[in-house]
Amino acid sequence: MKKCLSLFLALVLLILTLTACGGKKPDMEELRPRIVDLIEASYEINDIFFGDGIDRVDYEAEYDKIIAEYAEKRLQAEKKLKEYKSELNTDMSEQELAEIQGKIQKVQKDIENYSTYMFTKEEFLAQYDTDLTYIATRSDKYLTVDDIKAAAEQVYSKSYLMSIYETMFVGYIDSGLTDMIYARYYEGADGLMILKEANVWVTAKRIYDYDTMKIVRPSSANKITVLIDSHLEGQTEILPVRLSFILQDGEWYLNSPSY
Repeated sequence: MKKCLSLFLALVLLILTLTACGGKKPDMEELRPRIVDLIEASYEINDIFFGDGIDRVDYEAEYDKIIAEYAEKRLQAEKKLKEYKSELNTDMSEQELAEIQGKIQKVQKDIENYSTYMFTKEEFLAQYDTDLTYIATRSDKYLTVDDIKAAAEQVYSKSYLMSIYETMFVGYIDSGLTDMIYARYYEGADGLMILKEANVWVTAKRIYDYDTMKIVRPSSANKITVLIDSHLEGQTEILPVRLSFILQDGEWYLNSPSY
């Protein structure tokens, strides 16, 4: 009887232990491809949130582009002018002559319009050299705040991103309601804008040695901790890093920063 009771208590203890741990932990080899994909995808998201961020509009390059376009349009107009003048001859009817002269006048106007841009480079840049807090971004991929969120939510868990979003897109008051912490991004009349003086926390890429990955405590069936060796790009010092992953809607996501 005592033996049966001991076995029963041992079984109950085992069940309670498994329940407390959230059930059986997943296998490292099964998760390896997903973990590697998440870490690799996190580099871009980390840069958006904590690195240099989305590229700013280069207004000097924009001016040079406009000038190059003016030069090309003027060149094309000059070619047309030469072509039209070559068509002039004494055998033309008055109507034909009028049509050619009309084309010549139009293309001469084009040449005049594209000879000089309305602003010098200094004047053009002065329009954007202001004390405004934000500057326009330039990206084919990230045009709105929702574009950034959609990309981030493919990598990081909802719980982790909840606090990040406040800093990135909302801003808040700090230091006893005296200092305004500006959001890093917002959508304005000129599209997606980025904070001019945004802090840069990530200055070097962290390289992970995926061969060293292993699941460690605390871990459960729906939340695991992975220990993995890493080093900063350009450095040799090896630093073991603990990364948290969480099972969300049937899929695993990073639940801690990977930088």
